[in-house]
Amino acid sequence: MLAHRHGVANSEELIALTKALNEYCEKHGLREVGERDEIAKHFMALFMKGIIKPSELADGLDNWLAEALKRKR
Repeated sequence: MLAHRHGVANSEELIALTKALNEYCEKHGLREVGERDEIAKHFMALFMKGIIKPSELADGLDNWLAEALKRKR
């Protein structure tokens, strides 16, 4: 059974998640610790839903950010 089904990432998955997080934050200019922490929480939420590909994680975050911006208006 895959580790993410239990809400736990193995060492390979942690490396991939960290790389995807770093790339996403760099692309979007997110450098503050609080910003990165918020993005990391959403990365893990997506991961626990079975989304593990970096491109799919990024798409999921883009969708979440778009919805968050809509709610602020």
